[in-house]
Amino acid sequence: MFSCGAPGSDEGEGAGKQGTKPAVLARVKDRTLILPDVANIGQQATDKADSAERVSRYIRNWVRKELMISEAESKMSFDQAEIKRKIQEYRYALMVYEFEKNYINRNLDTNVSEQEVEQYYKEHQDNFLLKQNIIRGYLVHLPDNAPKQKRFKKIFRSNKPDEVDELKEYCFSHASNYSLQDSLWINLEEALRHTPLASVPDKEALLKKNKVVEATEENGKFFLRIMEFRMSDDIAPIDRVRDQIRKIILNKRKIALISALEEQIYKRAEKNNEFEIFDIE
Repeated sequence: MFSCGAPGSDEGEGAGKQGTKPAVLARVKDRTLILPDVANIGQQATDKADSAERVSRYIRNWVRKELMISEAESKMSFDQAEIKRKIQEYRYALMVYEFEKNYINRNLDTNVSEQEVEQYYKEHQDNFLLKQNIIRGYLVHLPDNAPKQKRFKKIFRSNKPDEVDELKEYCFSHASNYSLQDSLWINLEEALRHTPLASVPDKEALLKKNKVVEATEENGKFFLRIMEFRMSDDIAPIDRVRDQIRKIILNKRKIALISALEEQIYKRAEKNNEFEIFDIE
């Protein structure tokens, strides 16, 4: 553990001896930082050198903060009662926060059913408007020397399970880059960013007029199959916001849980005459 005495400090010289004061590590005017104040600082350190560095950094930061406090006190007049009140409020808020967090961890039901998600989605669709165009489909970059491209173009359009499997095998073997996750909604701009279609000015027309798009790129071709799309300001598909809805539902449960806890504590205290509220005359 890191240990030192303040240079020239009588308090630091006798540290460790029975009946003597603990070592002073730093002093700013009439305020001192003593060894017990940093007892836990280096506990997470990997070795003695790391522990010493952590404690040393803490001491330097303490000095800087105390200097700022001293400067503030010399330049301004503070309402000490108000500061004390704010400190007390912060202490209460911190204690209540930790208590509520612990209560939520022990009592919150974290299971959200698909039925709950769908119900919330139906009742709050206006809260899930898209901010960009999105698509669901296939994207494939094919090099010029890829074999059997005629066959590729056929199975690229197919929905037959055996031909979909064939497409996956073909892309795995011959495509330079591809995505066949047709259940995944993706941002159109991101999907087309490094393709010849990135410069197309009217993306809406591209989506509405085409199911399959082929474009020549350097050393190959880019293929896009649009299975479904949604435009900016359309209602987002539920698959895209499912996780968001789950978080919303859980947050509402947390709020309800704490509200019920507060009411329970209040009613119990009221019943047991644990508080009084006096009229102000």
